[in-house]
Amino acid sequence: MKEGFTAATDRTSCLSFGAPVYVYVAAAQPERGMLILGDVDAALAALHRGDLGAFRFEKNHFERAEWTKTLYALTRAKFDPTSDKIEAGRSALRNLAEASGALVTVQHRRFRQRRSS
Repeated sequence: MKEGFTAATDRTSCLSFGAPVYVYVAAAQPERGMLILGDVDAALAALHRGDLGAFRFEKNHFERAEWTKTLYALTRAKFDPTSDKIEAGRSALRNLAEASGALVTVQHRRFRQRRSS
């Protein structure tokens, strides 16, 4: 058995995305930094914070469909961790991050860097 190996570390590795999703903590204040969401657990936690958490409800207090779809996809991936479900959760998270304005993209970063110069 490898040193440092536990059932928890094995569970986390089986919930990892193929590629991380980068989101701003607060898109309006990029200097606050970004989160690197590399697995299902980190994504589930991020749904309740920052711009992703603020994007949960519409002005009429109804839950946004994108947010609900993401929660559902990530929960399915957590409790039935197949690669298809994990990547479906990642895809839903990316779509939510894009819709909320929290998604960090290379083009977005370059634009912000040029504006601050």
